[in-house]
Amino acid sequence: MFLALGTRYDLFAGDDFLHANSTMNRRRKSDRALPTLSVTTTDGTTFRCSLSAIGRETDPRWVLLDQNGLQYVGPTAEQDKSPEAVQRLVNDWWEGRKTAR
Repeated sequence: MFLALGTRYDLFAGDDFLHANSTMNRRRKSDRALPTLSVTTTDGTTFRCSLSAIGRETDPRWVLLDQNGLQYVGPTAEQDKSPEAVQRLVNDWWEGRKTAR
């Protein structure tokens, strides 16, 4: 069995199978579901961005998928998740990552 990054897997009591829920599914009705965002950085790199909880879900981070299919664990998610804020956050993260190489 293959487990995909960005997918949450839950084993329900009484069920003898592993049930996969995509990250777009919410745990509670009060949880907000965020759509996948497309971000283009200043150097022209395009990323598909989605939120994923890392570890014990105390560190929500943006997971980025580029045009070549490479996946990056990006910056920590901030309170403002508007498309403009995510664009700035991902662009700043990407520029910092490029200069660090």
